[in-house]
Amino acid sequence: MSVENHIKHIPHLLESWRTQKAWACRLICQQLGLEKAEDILSIRPRRGQLNSAWSFHVHGVGVKVSSNSTDQSIDFDFHTETVAPYRLYEFMLGREDASIPDELKQQEVFMEAHRAWVEANLDAPEVGVAMRIHFLLPRLLASQQWPAHEWIEESEDEARARYRSFGHDFFTKLGEHSPKMLQDTRFFRAQGYPTNDVFAICALPHSFAVQLDPDCEVICLWNENQWHEIGIWSDDPCTEALEFIDAHLQPTAPSPNNPSV
Repeated sequence: MSVENHIKHIPHLLESWRTQKAWACRLICQQLGLEKAEDILSIRPRRGQLNSAWSFHVHGVGVKVSSNSTDQSIDFDFHTETVAPYRLYEFMLGREDASIPDELKQQEVFMEAHRAWVEANLDAPEVGVAMRIHFLLPRLLASQQWPAHEWIEESEDEARARYRSFGHDFFTKLGEHSPKMLQDTRFFRAQGYPTNDVFAICALPHSFAVQLDPDCEVICLWNENQWHEIGIWSDDPCTEALEFIDAHLQPTAPSPNNPSV
């Protein structure tokens, strides 16, 4: 089946996502006695039961609501309408939806269809700043033209000076691990939300991007084919991030979705 045939399922999935997110927010308020669902961010412990069927796990500025008996779940942040592709993929896999073809349940096929949809809908609310740079990465690097209304390029020193949150020592360790890789890295700050994050592009032959997110407390690593997050659950986030770069983002490294490459 062609990519064009798969693309049509993405808007349907996003509509289902929005409906499920609204339902999850209502469930949180009803079961925990909260006025607003985002008040769950201040609850401790960060994991618990909503009822006998559903549980929650708070992370950064979001929450994952999961079924206790099936694979169904929804993982979202409260401050944005952006839906990360890996979260939409996980959401799709947990659903019992006969309209979704089995081929689309293959991660590589889904990511290809999602990428094509994003490129055709870059201004959609579900496509945030990080996702735009994610999917525009090859084009941006080739043209060296960055959308000035969204991005300000900054020096490494400027990025280090303003960012002292989760993963702040990542670039120090990257430089120790590979001075050439750090030398070939460009740093950016978003003009609009999220202004506190650090974005960086490492211009290797097979380029990849880095995002340090202080709100969600994650290090995001991605290229045009894959996305990976390392967060507070890791014993050593920076080391784990470097290991992922070596294993999956270096020019000679095999892709986890296509080991033969």
